[in-house]
Order: sequence, then C-alpha cells, then structure tokens
Amino acid sequence: TPSILEYKKQVATRILELEHDIRILKTCQNSTPTVNRLPPEILSQIFLHLFWTMEREYREDHKIFWILSTHVCRHWRAVALGCAALWTNFAFDMHGELIRAILPRSKNLPLSV
Repeated sequence: TPSILEYKKQVATRILELEHDIRILKTCQNSTPTVNRLPPEILSQIFLHLFWTMEREYREDHKIFWILSTHVCRHWRAVALGCAALWTNFAFDMHGELIRAILPRSKNLPLSV
C-alpha cells in the first residue's frame, strides 16, 4: 500500500541522514589526535618517507602498501591525495583503473615508470 511504501521511504531517508551525521561525528573525533594537528606539509613529508621506505622494501613486488595511509581518516586522505609527489611512480603491472586514478594526482610532476 502507499502508506507502507511512504513509510519505507521515510525510514530510508532517515538512515541516510543518520549515516551523514555519523560521518561528521567521526570526522570530529578523528580531528583530535595530535598527529592531525601537524601542518599538511609535514604530514606530506611523513607520507613521502613512508612511500620511499615501502618502495625500497617491496619494489620487486610493486606493492603499494603506503596507499593504506590514505584510508586512516579523511584528513590523512586529503593530505595524501594533495601531495603530488606521492603519485608519480608507476609499475607496468599496475591495474589500469589504478593508473587512471594516480595520473591526475601526480599533477605536472615528472613520472617514474
């Protein structure tokens, strides 16, 4: 009946609103750690150090474990995505979708294959 469908629609809308509120609250919660108070330039340097460390250790496997740092919190993701130097290395066996994501992030920096 229309009333049941309308009720389900209202519930779905409310769920979306609550999920949005939860994301905002998690962002607030994640903004309190001391590491998130570092200037983006310093955090970018930390990410670059992690990148070069992982690159040396896992070069033969072309693994990009450092990319997991972009999944810690929104702040880290924003800083890492904005650091073009992190996105300049490519491996021949990388998935095409990954390359399409990485290429624009490298901005105008020289690429390394």
